[in-house]
Amino acid sequence: MLNRAARTALRQNAVPLHKGQFEYLKTLEGLTSSNAPKGLGFGIRFWQTHTLQSWSNAHGPIRLLTTNIRERFFAAEDREIARAHHMSLAQLDGIDQAAARADSTEDWINPPGGDPYNPRPSDFALDPKLPIQPQALLRAIQRQLLKEPVSPNPSRVYELICGGLLYDATSPALRAALYQVLARLPGVRLLGQRTDAVGRKGIAVAMSETGLKSTEEITLIDPRTSEELETENVQTTPIHNPDVTFPADTPINYTVFLTRGIVNSDRDLPGGGQIPGPDTPNVTYAKPSH
Repeated sequence: MLNRAARTALRQNAVPLHKGQFEYLKTLEGLTSSNAPKGLGFGIRFWQTHTLQSWSNAHGPIRLLTTNIRERFFAAEDREIARAHHMSLAQLDGIDQAAARADSTEDWINPPGGDPYNPRPSDFALDPKLPIQPQALLRAIQRQLLKEPVSPNPSRVYELICGGLLYDATSPALRAALYQVLARLPGVRLLGQRTDAVGRKGIAVAMSETGLKSTEEITLIDPRTSEELETENVQTTPIHNPDVTFPADTPINYTVFLTRGIVNSDRDLPGGGQIPGPDTPNVTYAKPSH
């Protein structure tokens, strides 16, 4: 399946990032939380999500726009548990929903040259010197991981590729090579057809975290288009809280990859249109603190 995605990527047209242009990425990110009301013997999960748009050049992110901050909702099975116990989401998470909705947009614009304090996978993916032979690319990824205080083991290689590097790569040859690296990693498993959080179908592969086997990262891919659709982290062993146990296969978080493209300014959107600028009211603009 991964080799099929690699072959599809090679047939696609290159979309290079020229000087003065930006790589635009839009993702939907979700994080699960849980509450076990004391003494009641049951637990309920709820999701917190936000939409993230970023404009990056080869130096890193120039602009990040986060919307729908702290949007919360139940998954279907947890909604039924809440109803059965007459519990509302506000009772469980202790956050005023009206106040959460009011804080709906957060934006910062970084000075030219990118943000050296917050490197992203795209910084690496946009390097024109990256090799496109699978073995040489694997060695380059391992050297990149050696800059971090962790071992460049197969699960970390998998995490770097699927956590942004694969989606950020604008070169078809590089994307094809990344799929070929994944296909050769020890421990990668094929899970079969699944659906992402916005209803798109794809084929899922997974890798357990090396040495722990309690957390698994699942990646959903459409091999017909070579697009990465979603990543999801799952707790593969039961989670024990003081009042309740959550079963194995409890999801922890997910990232849905929605849109990417090359644009000419940090306001432009792929396909046309623009997002609000700094002079727009009701938008909080701030530069990151280091």
